[in-house]
Amino acid sequence: MRPPCLQPGRAYTDLVGRTFTFWCATCALELDDGVDYTACPRCDGPIEWVDRAPRAQVTVPSPARVSHVLLGVLLVAQAVFAIADPHGFAYLRPLLVIAWFAAIPGTLLAVAFVPALAALLDERTRVIHGLEHATIAVLAERGIAVSHGVTLRGMFDLALPNDGRSWERAPMIRNAALAAIRRVKKGERALAYTDRCGTSYAVGFLMMCLAVSAAGAVAFAYGVPHGYTFAATVAALLAARAAARPLGRLAQRLLTVSTRSASATVGAIEHEVSPDGAFVYYAVHVAVAPAPPGAMAGEPI
Repeated sequence: MRPPCLQPGRAYTDLVGRTFTFWCATCALELDDGVDYTACPRCDGPIEWVDRAPRAQVTVPSPARVSHVLLGVLLVAQAVFAIADPHGFAYLRPLLVIAWFAAIPGTLLAVAFVPALAALLDERTRVIHGLEHATIAVLAERGIAVSHGVTLRGMFDLALPNDGRSWERAPMIRNAALAAIRRVKKGERALAYTDRCGTSYAVGFLMMCLAVSAAGAVAFAYGVPHGYTFAATVAALLAARAAARPLGRLAQRLLTVSTRSASATVGAIEHEVSPDGAFVYYAVHVAVAPAPPGAMAGEPI
């Protein structure tokens, strides 16, 4: 039965300034979670617009987010006190030594990061990596959450939370992958890049390790009091954190992701449930033909 607020005959694509509430007659499903759907996320069939506002969405910060904010406030407050008394707070000395030694492995990894990636990833894998990101973005637009993904040679894996029916979503994933290929080819290259990529996480981690090591090296070379050194280390960490997002996306464009492809075709899609039953893994095989050298001058950064 249709809800009484449904306006028959008004497709959502014909409306401007509409609310994001839709109705799928095939599934008898109302979609009012604030997502601008183009098709039903369950059956991938047509949907109709519903003339009323969606439910209010309330976002509650996670405990991890709250703890990160509190830790940041504590570090900044301690840095201010350390500047006021650069020779006090004796406990900062061992903390700085521990931080410097912990940052050494990350610093060494940062030095080897670029040549290692260049040796591991070929152009086809980089294109598939971008299509993985784009497919996840398209699925998110359609209200299907993907916990994480990983790109391998000739394929990418997607992990969906197992809600009892996630294993039935192979047709939706195929449709999303085809849409991703089509949209990236038409110029929506932003779909191929995401801040949730492992490249961005790695760059953020390595940047912070370099910041701690650099602050420590300068302080040791010039005999800076430990209070000033702590404050400089905190400032370097904040700067590295701020730079991590744009540098992470830059690293994707230069090293791990490419949109330079002449063609891409979705092949077989395999799925299996994780041993603990929490996720359904989809292996999406993709055949890619990279664009010939000189066919594309470059990608926007």
